[in-house]
Amino acid sequence: MKRPTVAVAGAAIAFAFLALPLAGLMARAPWSDVVGDLTTPESLDTIRLSLVCSAWATVVAAALGLPLAWVLARVPFPGR
Repeated sequence: MKRPTVAVAGAAIAFAFLALPLAGLMARAPWSDVVGDLTTPESLDTIRLSLVCSAWATVVAAALGLPLAWVLARVPFPGR
């Protein structure tokens, strides 16, 4: 099966747009200080905040998304 060239090119550009800056940051990071930097109180607070926010976002998305998905799948409405 032949892949659409435009779609593959777009996906490659999108991947490069995300991967190249990340690779540049990783190349410049001082890896010898990572453990010490990740165990500072400020880093632990930011990691905890990120985990709490992502957990709440998952709960809210599930709480709102599951009933909406059920309605969209089961209830007929105009424009469906």
